[in-house]
Amino acid sequence: MTMEEWHRAVDEWVKGENARAGKVYKPSVGMYPPIQEGLVVSEMGINNRLASADLIRHYADAIGDTNPLWRFEEYARTTRYGRIIAPPRFLDCIAPPSGMGMGFPNFGVPGMNPLNRGSRYTWFENIWAGDEFTVEDRYLGVEEVTKKERPMPRLFLFDGLRKYINQRGEVVASVKGGAIVVGSGPDLKGPDPAFTVAKKHVYTAEELKAIDEAYDAEKRQGMEVRYWEDVHEGDELPRLVKGPLTVLDSVAFFHAIGYTTAFKITKILLREQPGWGVVDPETNVPFPVSGIHVSDVNAQAQGVPFAIGFAAQLEGCVSQLVTDWMGDDGFLKSLDCQMRHVFTIGDTAWITGKVTGKRVEDGEHLVDIEARAENQDRVLMVPAKATVRLLSRHDF
Repeated sequence: MTMEEWHRAVDEWVKGENARAGKVYKPSVGMYPPIQEGLVVSEMGINNRLASADLIRHYADAIGDTNPLWRFEEYARTTRYGRIIAPPRFLDCIAPPSGMGMGFPNFGVPGMNPLNRGSRYTWFENIWAGDEFTVEDRYLGVEEVTKKERPMPRLFLFDGLRKYINQRGEVVASVKGGAIVVGSGPDLKGPDPAFTVAKKHVYTAEELKAIDEAYDAEKRQGMEVRYWEDVHEGDELPRLVKGPLTVLDSVAFFHAIGYTTAFKITKILLREQPGWGVVDPETNVPFPVSGIHVSDVNAQAQGVPFAIGFAAQLEGCVSQLVTDWMGDDGFLKSLDCQMRHVFTIGDTAWITGKVTGKRVEDGEHLVDIEARAENQDRVLMVPAKATVRLLSRHDF
């Protein structure tokens, strides 16, 4: 394919995607069969209908969250819930809400690589162990945002709205978000300058010691009620550390959310959706773009110099900062995360937050929080905003 042919194919892709903007889809379960209604690939459909206690624990393991409310029946019975509930971002285990699955763009053009750019999550109900889910998506279309002064790579934003509905017909959560699609052309060789990271960080003994000490210093509010009246603007949340990120951390997230296939299933997916495959230059074997999370070679074939972590995994870590702070009796109402920099294998995320305001709205006592995840070089990876509902002393 020549560059001229590639540009024409990309233009046709944009027209086709926007022709179906506004349509509502109900994703199937699993990644196979890969075609729904002859159009929508369900690679990012429903991975797990059942929120089992085991799966909730696996998700908590995958973000390094030791909260016993997600893990132990004995502990959960002593709380106001009486049984295990899931961390808010357990949504990833039901159906990935990163914007990659909401109507799921059809990448039939080579050299089109999607990256999570962040989403806004809103929760209405708790996720209880034993809940079963269906999902409804509304596809919102594609917008080109290529810079005039830099015509390559071509950049696109796509968006969708996803709702999570439990067996009682309750909309437990919704998420509006999407991805940035980097169109680097059909013959990309090596890292694209748009994503160049100079080198992997080499840690000193002092840096590794500081990380270990930060893990040991993690503080969780737990059963002790954090009352709305006791919170003040400017209060800082206890810092969290996540890292250094390894390939096994990414594998843990793959495992928890069920975003994996092998052998024939993978071959079928790549055949039906060729844009979701890249060729390993060392073996000449095509493999899924999701290998970007575990393989430098795969990442480089997609224009990224090193393997990168899951944005959704890092967002889950940001949500842990908030849930640790609010305690068992708090409720995370919303979380808006924006991805600004890739979380590269070898990076460490330092996650901080502070209270920016408090208010009473519709009878709820709310606290607004701003959070951020920076890497070891103080590069901002994720800015985030959250709203939490706390108990008031007047509730008793």
